Amino acid sequence: MNDEQIKRYRQQERAAHKLSVSVEVITPGKADDYLATMVKNRTVSVKSEDQYVRAILTNNWDPSSMIAFDEDGHLIDGQHRMLAVKKANMPATFTVLRGVPRESMFDIGRPRSVTDNLRITGIIDESFVSKNHTAVATFCIKLNKGRDGEKYSPNEIAQFINKHAETMTTAIQMCIKNGTSHPITKKAALMAAGMYALESGVDASLLSDFFKIVASGYAVKDSHDPSPAQTLRKQIQGIIGHRSFMEREQLCMAAELAINDFVLNKPRMKRYTVLKHVYFKKDEDQEAGNDKAE
Repeated sequence: MNDEQIKRYRQQERAAHKLSVSVEVITPGKADDYLATMVKNRTVSVKSEDQYVRAILTNNWDPSSMIAFDEDGHLIDGQHRMLAVKKANMPATFTVLRGVPRESMFDIGRPRSVTDNLRITGIIDESFVSKNHTAVATFCIKLNKGRDGEKYSPNEIAQFINKHAETMTTAIQMCIKNGTSHPITKKAALMAAGMYALESGVDASLLSDFFKIVASGYAVKDSHDPSPAQTLRKQIQGIIGHRSFMEREQLCMAAELAINDFVLNKPRMKRYTVLKHVYFKKDEDQEAGNDKAE
């Protein structure tokens, strides 16, 4: 090491000796006291706060979650978690780091995605961890809870994926492996529709034909009438830009209707405008969790 590197190393070594780590059960009252020590912090994100609240209320809290104080006892990392303890009005266990040098910066690295957390924690089989699994699970949880704009904890998402892992994976593979690098079927709403169709007893080979037609626009030899899938393809092509959750749910319903017509070998030339769920049914576990979190 050169002189500058040695100097930095010595500084970091001295700073490390000042650090202390403990595990605390933090009550709403103590959370309020800790929040009062803050000098300045980020603007509060209600979405992040509510995500922590749900984790506390549904007994999905991770006690390794860390909050940090600087050398003068100011809370510098943990604002949303302390607000969540107050809002949930329940105590939660935290890992507490004290004595952090004032010049230290928190949350400056690339944040972990939910997929990263699922992979790192090992709370789900590695073969069922991908951005697509996370996207489908998040979309389906929103369908069950009827809410938009919320974040969901890795535990909530993992529980859903574990319950639907086989059918979800099959539907994902059908939607992303059909001969094109950017298939129009690579959408969580379509994958969810396929997953629920499989769980309702739709034949996997027939569903695979359906998604091949949607992706390519061409009929599959010796399969059913392609018009429902081709009609859905045109409907998807008419979608421009990012869609709201309501519009994505409508796409899921249109896909369910098209799958049902295809399974029945029923021709369809008009776009799907009168929409309803054919295969999706409310998940009792999700509804129970929702009630518990209210």
